[in-house]
Amino acid sequence: MITTINITEKSIKRRDKMKILFAALAVCAVLFNACFVSGALSQNLDNVVVYPNPFEPKLGHTKVTFDNLTGYVRIKIYKKTGELIYEKVTSTTDGRADWNLINNDGSGVASGIYLYLISSGDSKCSGKIAVLK
Repeated sequence: MITTINITEKSIKRRDKMKILFAALAVCAVLFNACFVSGALSQNLDNVVVYPNPFEPKLGHTKVTFDNLTGYVRIKIYKKTGELIYEKVTSTTDGRADWNLINNDGSGVASGIYLYLISSGDSKCSGKIAVLK
């Protein structure tokens, strides 16, 4: 059952409004954590999250994190042209892997759109990463 409370009524004191607001925020925090648990191994790649996206070094970004991974994954990063620029096979215990935006040749990548493909057994996911330098 969902109950709606109108906290603008004059009969509710300011202190009570604050209690209601904090209680609502606590409920939102619990729901958020239940939906977006990170740092744990997933059973498949259906809920992979890649962040920060877009990647912007001027905002202090230093790596791209792939989260909600299975224990053993292969991550491939491609240019828009289809050229493979990075590949990592990793075993993770916390469901995460990082890419420091260095390609297989050891040099940093340029600004642009990159495509990622993550595979683990029969499970696969793909997406785009924007790099803004």
